[in-house]
Amino acid sequence: MWELSHRELFRQVVIWAEQQRAQHNRDMALAWQTANLTNAKKLPSLERILVKSPEERKQTIGDMRAVLHELSKRYGGKVRTVTMDG
Repeated sequence: MWELSHRELFRQVVIWAEQQRAQHNRDMALAWQTANLTNAKKLPSLERILVKSPEERKQTIGDMRAVLHELSKRYGGKVRTVTMDG
């Protein structure tokens, strides 16, 4: 591993991350199908439990606001509203 260049090492990390994502998604799909076959009462959608690739994981402003409000509730902070008046 020490003989790899930075570029080669980065490629290895990217390949490893993609393999982990694919393995997780395979396992989640299998678990979801098993639960579906047992007629589970409440089952999340398969799309919701799969890990998206970085290109698919775009956060909207609404998503960011929701996370900010959740963190402020959890840690007791205040969320300030800033207006963009010119």
